Amino acid sequence: FPAHTRDARYLDRLKAAYPIHPEVFDRLYEDWASLENFQRTRGVLRLMAMVVHRLWSDGNPDWMILPGSLPLYDTQVRNEMLRFLPQGWEPVMERDVDGARSIPTEIDEMNPGLGSLQAARRVARSIFLGSAPASTGPRIRGINAEYVRLGCAQPGQPAGKYDDALRHLADQLHYLYSVNDRYWYDTQTNLRREAESRMSRFHRDEHLIPELRDRLKSLIKGGPFTGVHVFT
Repeated sequence: FPAHTRDARYLDRLKAAYPIHPEVFDRLYEDWASLENFQRTRGVLRLMAMVVHRLWSDGNPDWMILPGSLPLYDTQVRNEMLRFLPQGWEPVMERDVDGARSIPTEIDEMNPGLGSLQAARRVARSIFLGSAPASTGPRIRGINAEYVRLGCAQPGQPAGKYDDALRHLADQLHYLYSVNDRYWYDTQTNLRREAESRMSRFHRDEHLIPELRDRLKSLIKGGPFTGVHVFT
């Protein structure tokens, strides 16, 4: 976890901020408050009222409300956060962050060890909260793995599960970027999505096999054999 959390004063912050984790306030007051139309006091109060109401209704068992606890699957909470961001964040949220059809939800459902903690969804929410506002200015992009763990892990949970979830997300998401152990979302698709898009334009029998045949013929043209038959 980040070094400053080992300071005794951080325990005082935890107590003073209860039942909301200080990391939530730090991200909202330091990052989201940099957005032009986000009001530091009224905006935070309005958002957290929605968050607390939904978590209470769902019977959420978290010890504190962490960045990874934010119910971004809730339409009201999601829209409240998206209205402060530029156009283009809706597909990022729906596909790569949270919701019934999102990839993090799919990862949790396919991996019981992660799903028992909602690890992929919690990691995705933490990265979103810590990185979305930075896309609008010259701020340092993303949060590192220490802050991802801080935004997800609770007492008694193996923090390594969240590291595993982070690796799954980095391998499968289309809008998640990572450089030098920092992770962030962007409205532009990453290299993985671009590769998938280009691959989808080509078909095995129509494009790949003829191309392979032509290349093989050119490579062995004029070789020691009288006749060469490729893919007969």
